[in-house]
Amino acid sequence: MRIHKKVWIWWSKWWAIQYAHFWNEFPVGIRPNWQRPMLDLYIGPLTVSIGKHAVYTDPRTRHWDSCRGLLFHDDPNHPIDPRVL
Repeated sequence: MRIHKKVWIWWSKWWAIQYAHFWNEFPVGIRPNWQRPMLDLYIGPLTVSIGKHAVYTDPRTRHWDSCRGLLFHDDPNHPIDPRVL
């Protein structure tokens, strides 16, 4: 699914992959989230997330510099069936 001219997302219930086409940075890292639980892997333009409903991001982090990206479950531009939450 293309959500922006430079961003593509693919997902299922337990994983998500986001490709963000950019040239000015190359992130590499691991970010565990113990509360959900979920694991994000950052490898250049790819973000690979593993965990239940990994495609969703907490909307409270929407404007943080370290927001993980992907989709927000309350975004009217990209509605997804709320029954999967």
